[in-house]
Amino acid sequence: MTGFALNGLSLDIREHILDMLDFPDLMLLRAAGHQGDFVFTCHVNNRYNALLGPFVLDAVSFRAMLDDTESLVSGSVALAFFMRHDEWCPLDLDIFVPYDVYPCVLTYLITVEQYSIVGSSQTTYDFTEAIARSTRLCNNNNAFIDVLQCTTTCAIAAIPSLWSSHLMNFLAADSFACAYPTLTFQRRGVLHPERLIDYRYVTPDIVRAMGVYNARGFDFRLNDISWRRQHDIDADCERSPTCPSSIRFFGDPYGILGSFAPVGSTACAAVGMGLPRAVTVVWGRGGDPCGERCAEDSMLEPTRLITSLDTMLS
Repeated sequence: MTGFALNGLSLDIREHILDMLDFPDLMLLRAAGHQGDFVFTCHVNNRYNALLGPFVLDAVSFRAMLDDTESLVSGSVALAFFMRHDEWCPLDLDIFVPYDVYPCVLTYLITVEQYSIVGSSQTTYDFTEAIARSTRLCNNNNAFIDVLQCTTTCAIAAIPSLWSSHLMNFLAADSFACAYPTLTFQRRGVLHPERLIDYRYVTPDIVRAMGVYNARGFDFRLNDISWRRQHDIDADCERSPTCPSSIRFFGDPYGILGSFAPVGSTACAAVGMGLPRAVTVVWGRGGDPCGERCAEDSMLEPTRLITSLDTMLS
């Protein structure tokens, strides 16, 4: 069905049809032309606002706060955005906040969204050096928000530190990104070696987190190649986007990066292909090499670097 045909339907029917599509199919709709882009833009904004609905009083004002502070939504809400709408309901909202605006975001949530602080920690099992501290808030409806203060002034830099590839997604005020769409849409997650003991062994906290997503149909491995070796025992490294030695960045050809604004609009151009301040983070996942072609080293160190998107695309 074309964007023009969908645009002629009532909003309820159109949204119901679009809710049944996988996200890659929605992206094809955007690429189909002006009408398709219009339908896509309306749908993804409605989807984003609906996911925020259980947690905030006004999604538009909340997204304006994200824009002002260059903060991001990640975790289960961002993952749910990329999956079909009826697959699960996120239990909390994770906000990744640049180091210097942490008090501003907490003040907004307390004074505008009527939340109260119920806990605070200097560390969290998901991160090492990427997060300085986290604060949990709750409102009168028992909705929970976790505010994670990043150790840098760039919230995007913390996303590659999440414990599994299926969570390496974010929603900014006007943009969205998914680092490993192929694996994610297959309900697969590659564990981040930095979150493991000796880069290989899961901690009890990670086991509990895996259990939550196992119940949602996700499968986890230390390396992407282990799934291929179920069918071909001799499968070797193909330098795929999930290879421990592959250098990745938000905006590369292997992930999804887009804007909530129509393609070609001033708002879309302003966010630099969807990235706040047009910066990106470059990362190498690291860990055990996945074959002889992967690397000569017995273990690859994870890496991260903040840089401009123009530098990576030039």
